[in-house]
This record gives sequence, C-alpha cells and structure tokens, in this order.
Amino acid sequence: MSATITEKDIEEERRIPDRSEVKAILERYFVGPLTEEIITRLTDHVSRVVQDRSLWSRERAKFDPSNRRGSGEAWREDLAYGRTRPRSIDMAAWLAASTKGYPEPKPYCPDIYVGTWRDEDPKTAYTWEFAIDGSFRTDESMCAPRILWCVHRGSEPGPKGDDIWLYNARTISHENMTVYDVTPTTLVIQPLYWIDGPLATRTSMYETYRLVRV
Repeated sequence: MSATITEKDIEEERRIPDRSEVKAILERYFVGPLTEEIITRLTDHVSRVVQDRSLWSRERAKFDPSNRRGSGEAWREDLAYGRTRPRSIDMAAWLAASTKGYPEPKPYCPDIYVGTWRDEDPKTAYTWEFAIDGSFRTDESMCAPRILWCVHRGSEPGPKGDDIWLYNARTISHENMTVYDVTPTTLVIQPLYWIDGPLATRTSMYETYRLVRV
C-alpha cells in the first residue's frame, strides 16, 4: 500500500461496513460456528470503533502489522496484506481476530502449497503433506513434531520469498521455511529456525529441500 494517504483511504477508514460485508469476511477468513448473533455483534462492534476516534486510534495502533499480530492468519495475509492503515473492513477482521467470543481466524494456506510433496532426492524421499485446513505431516525428522502450517507473506507479489511456518500443537514456537521457488509441480524451501527470538539460517544442520508434487 502506498504511504500517500488519499481521500479514498480516509473514506474507507470511516465507512461503516454493512452486515453483509461483515458476514462475508467471517465466512471467508474465520473458522467455526457462525450465527446471526455473531454477525450482528461484530457489525455493531466495528461500527462503535469507527465512530469513536479515540477507540479507532487505540485499535489502529494494535492493528499495525509491525507488531506481528495476526501474521500467518488468512485475513492479515490476504485481506489486509501490506496495510499499516486499516480500512474499516480490515478493522472488522482485526476485531474478530483479537477479541474473545468470535470464531477462530483461519490460517493462510494458499492453494499452490496444498497437497502431498516428496523430496526429489531418492536417498531421503521425505514426504510433506500440507492440508487446506492448516494441518501438516512429514517424515523429515527435524520437522516431524510439527503438525500445523501457514504462510507468512514476505514479499509482493510472492510467493518467492514468503515463509512457511510449521507449528507444534502448542502453536508457540515454529520452524520457518523460506520459499525459494514454487510452481504447481515443484517446491523449493530452505528451513530456518528460532534461537531465543532472533531468526538465523541453520545451514550446518539444514539444507535446501527440492520437492515434487505427488
């Protein structure tokens, strides 16, 4: 998104989303039972925030993607990608994702990754399974404990330069796999890992994996 703020940007900040728009983002970007009460509650919630500029300012500060909140979630990586200044519909998604009582956000799992892949090296031939619902399985020993996945966009238009995050059941720490290349039939990834917070390439223990779709 351009750093230049236009009149259209301001209009989109101050426009109150209607109920059908709120329902659409809940259906597309969130998982779980969706009731009329939830749709009404979120519609009213975002309306209050849009009309109260002090509330808007507080929520906008929390929305800022530099704090990494919502990274790897579909609403952040798709609907609101690259936006440091939210539109009102982005704010509705943020409020749903950050407030108890709403459905859980969907992980960002682009179709191009979904399916079963195999290491093209016949000496290892590890299998990697990425499901559309965010579940994950592999027989590669370092990543085998991880059972969930999502994508965090690192570039536009991507996907080259994006990261695949692999989580365990606690979803606290994650393995980080940088995407070097992806096509409908091939996937090239470089595993990374976290050391007390900072991200570093673990080149002594990891190598680039070249996968082919099964």
